[in-house]
Amino acid sequence: MGQVARQKFVVRLLNDHKVTTQNQLLQLLQENGFEVTQSTVSRDIKALNIVKVSDEAGGTYYTQMAFDQQKKMRRLCEGIRDNVSKIQKIQFMNVIRTPLNSNYANALTALLDDLNLPEVSGTIAGNDTIVIISKNDKDAEVIYQLFFKNMDNDLK
Repeated sequence: MGQVARQKFVVRLLNDHKVTTQNQLLQLLQENGFEVTQSTVSRDIKALNIVKVSDEAGGTYYTQMAFDQQKKMRRLCEGIRDNVSKIQKIQFMNVIRTPLNSNYANALTALLDDLNLPEVSGTIAGNDTIVIISKNDKDAEVIYQLFFKNMDNDLK
């Protein structure tokens, strides 16, 4: 099979499995009939803009980061750092506070919605409050960490 088919399959593998190492990805490809080497896997990772991200347990795994997604995520992180004053995780939801009458809650929620993060089931924006609803506590923790890690202060 060719490079295009292999790279499409790599993306599918990353969506279907929590791949933690290049060696694991290599093994999955070989098990599915792709004759590849470690250097081929490494080149595919670079070409497909695949990055390692942290999970809720502190482990890491590979995921594809779209180039537009990187820009959107950078804008969201800057907005969080500059405008979020408080975040509180309550079971499967996150409640985020921004300055009163600033319209930042709506702007940050629009950026968050635009990312289509799998951990976000829905959002609600008010005057100075964002409510992010997740499917479960683990997904809510991922979102909490995204916001909390990008805040300059120690407010919770």
